[in-house]
Amino acid sequence: MKALYLLILLFSFLGFSQSNVYQVVDKNRFYKYAKDLDLESVDVLRENEDSVLIKTSEHNITKFSDLMHEKEHSCGAGSTHFDLQEAIDLMENAAKKKGEQGIFLAYSVSRQSTVNPILSKISATHYEKTIEELSSFYNRYFRSPTAVESSEWILRKWRDITKSRSDAESFLFHHPWSQPSIVAKLKGRTDKLIVIGGHSDSKNYSQNTGLAPGADDDASGIATVTEVLKVLVESNYQPEHTLLFVGYAAEEDGLLGSKDFVNYIKELGSEVLGVIQMDMTIHNTQDNKIHLLTNNTNAAQNDFLKDLIDEYVGVNRWATASLSGGSSDHASWNAQGYPASFPFEAAPGDLNSRIHTTADTLNAPGVNANLGIKFVKLGVSFLVELDK
Repeated sequence: MKALYLLILLFSFLGFSQSNVYQVVDKNRFYKYAKDLDLESVDVLRENEDSVLIKTSEHNITKFSDLMHEKEHSCGAGSTHFDLQEAIDLMENAAKKKGEQGIFLAYSVSRQSTVNPILSKISATHYEKTIEELSSFYNRYFRSPTAVESSEWILRKWRDITKSRSDAESFLFHHPWSQPSIVAKLKGRTDKLIVIGGHSDSKNYSQNTGLAPGADDDASGIATVTEVLKVLVESNYQPEHTLLFVGYAAEEDGLLGSKDFVNYIKELGSEVLGVIQMDMTIHNTQDNKIHLLTNNTNAAQNDFLKDLIDEYVGVNRWATASLSGGSSDHASWNAQGYPASFPFEAAPGDLNSRIHTTADTLNAPGVNANLGIKFVKLGVSFLVELDK
């Protein structure tokens, strides 16, 4: 069996072979840790106030992000590209600024009579079980066979949840590498999109193909998305606009899956009303608040989330923060000009030091699956209150 695993992994690497790989990474942290990189295989092509664009080889595609995992326990240190012009466009930042600063909607909180009955159907037991089962895979590294198996497991679960709905569709979104993203859709009367997502991969920074349960990072986010989908279906919620639930592949290696998926949405010309990212939702040792990250997010939509938290989670149960040196899949939406938000589990000084290791499990210190229920409440209220 081990020989078969290694053979499949080899074909996955070969199928993903790229001669040049480009990464847009945090400037301060690149130069802080540059001495620890193999600089002979890293060329700095350009830089601006915030970022550095580097060219490297396929064998070093994760070198910088792995180093960031080790040094600062951060997630998603940069954005990986296989097209130079695409990377340059990201550096120029025009669409990104639109995503951050644009005011797209007149946000309001007015659907309590619809939202509250849906929230009553949330099951903490089911939520925790989803994390437990997903984190039981040996790893979900995007080039590994178990990444494919875990994605197929998520697909089966989402299809089972939505089997009673004729307006529902669930499918795998395939990429150039082996791990697919997973998408569920509740079709609305319009084709305008409201998106909730988390990333389905996990990674052991010290050995890519090693044991990586990824309970917090990011089985918790996938469980959040799953629970939101479940209670909406159980409530027979009929959306006005189309709701997308996404499990992005290959987040840990440069937001690869979300970048690919967002490019697809952009090519379709779809109007996106809002995006929320659930990445790490169960670790907090200090304040039990939802931390709304300002990195690559839309300020007006973040204010909307504050109102949602006050109404449906608890008054003053939010804080704002900047997560230096890291990002998540919301950044791929923001880079294309779509309004995105990233509610996070804890303050920057209270990060889960066990992510990207064998110890990222449900029984790790500071982890409590019940903490994630507040993110489920936020996810439900975001979708329903925006869906008007």
